[in-house]
Amino acid sequence: MSARRLGLVAAAITGIVLGTSGVALAATSSTQGVPIALLWTSPGDDGDEGRATDYDIRYSRYPITDKNFNLAYRYRGAPTPQVAGSLQFCIISGLLPNTDYYFAMKSADEAGNWSGMSNVAVHTGELLAAGDGHVRLMFSSPFPNPARAAASFAYALPAQGRVSVEAFDVGGRKVRTLASEERPAGPGAIVWDLTDDAGRPLQAGLYLVSARLGEASFLRRVMVVR
Repeated sequence: MSARRLGLVAAAITGIVLGTSGVALAATSSTQGVPIALLWTSPGDDGDEGRATDYDIRYSRYPITDKNFNLAYRYRGAPTPQVAGSLQFCIISGLLPNTDYYFAMKSADEAGNWSGMSNVAVHTGELLAAGDGHVRLMFSSPFPNPARAAASFAYALPAQGRVSVEAFDVGGRKVRTLASEERPAGPGAIVWDLTDDAGRPLQAGLYLVSARLGEASFLRRVMVVR
């Protein structure tokens, strides 16, 4: 496996859809654990080709280095690696508010060889530090998919802009507005609890999620299972 570093981004989630109320949970809330979205572009099994087989994601309240990487907390919910170049993300919840956190990761190839450590993403309150600071426009596929309880989408805005996200059934009927507001530049995430605008759980089946980020449009499919 190439030792190419993974570019890791950490961002406070400021627009989660929770429960049936659609309440936005602020990352600086003093009564809730802070949810942080980590975003990265998946590496290949061999440089930019194929796909990796595993991720080792670590976080700590202290700077992470090659020497103390294995001493940092390991996140146990890492997603399955996708083909090289895919946007991937995970959401780490329950972190302390108003607290500095550091994040880093490694990936493994099919022979069990681990890559070098990624850049260290730092989240400090509302501050975001991420690799070279370049943010590309993107809206991810849902995770997980199929989804039983919730489906999450990661996105990134190169500049502040309007984010509009709506869900439809296969007949074209709108079932839920997930976002409709101006959002700041940078990465973020939206979590859909698979209910409609009235708070009713959706029936099993295929749903379409239409997202408009600034002038760009995206269409994603979510399979709901019960």
